[in-house]
Amino acid sequence: MLASVPYSIEMAEYSMILDTIRRLYPTLTKSQRQLADFVAHSYREAAFLNASQMAERMDLNEATVIRFAQRLGFSGYPELAEAIQEIVQQELQVAPGGADSQEHPALARLWAELQNAERLFRNLSPELLQQVVEILSGADSIYVLGQGAAYPFALLLRNALHAAGHRAFHLSVDPQELASLLHDARPGDVLVGLSADDGQSDLVAGALQLARRIPVATVAIACDPLSACAQAADHALICPQPERASMPPITSFTVLIDAIAHALGAQDPAMVQQRHELLRDTRADLLLRAGDR
Repeated sequence: MLASVPYSIEMAEYSMILDTIRRLYPTLTKSQRQLADFVAHSYREAAFLNASQMAERMDLNEATVIRFAQRLGFSGYPELAEAIQEIVQQELQVAPGGADSQEHPALARLWAELQNAERLFRNLSPELLQQVVEILSGADSIYVLGQGAAYPFALLLRNALHAAGHRAFHLSVDPQELASLLHDARPGDVLVGLSADDGQSDLVAGALQLARRIPVATVAIACDPLSACAQAADHALICPQPERASMPPITSFTVLIDAIAHALGAQDPAMVQQRHELLRDTRADLLLRAGDR
């Protein structure tokens, strides 16, 4: 069960690898970017290749593979491969979905989403998640932006932040509205951009880049650590997406948003309860007044 999965040093290390790749990606050489793409998106294959095999697989020089590992902070490629092998071995410990999930597409999808949620748990750095919670907790205003398939997740996050007692606003992807926000935003605000890796996050990435110049704290919630949205933000929370997936990892997005909201609400549960009671009373008053007309 998900609740019984222990968080290990290896999980944290792999999360650090992905975040390091995300941060260093703009400064990597073309060959190093090829390797970064492969490690980030096909880590199960990369885990069991040695430096020579990796070089042959990517049509690169073996020395380039070694320098890439060192660029990430490892002594050499064997140390990087060993770190990736640990996370793969952890994933292999998960029991298969069983015959029923193969016979029924809905069950197969349910099983895939459960695996996505567990992959999120294994790969997410607790320190990074706590850092994001603290950033949101101290924000004057939180602006949430999602484009394409990420749009409904942005609405969900805005509503969850409201429920946790924070000033949160959902933005449309209209360039005029985004320009107005970026003009009026001030240090102390936070912009959260969501990307579902469907090729429709260009305005989100652009808004995050411009917001950092204000400077406004920026957070990305994305499927791909190398996406424009993830690279544009100060901090990126990644919802892993299986290879060749045709849909975003819905469960991963949802449970991550739920975890953030509950962590924020737990900081002052009495205030959250009071807020819910006030909102309930206000709603009842509105309905009563509407009925009198």
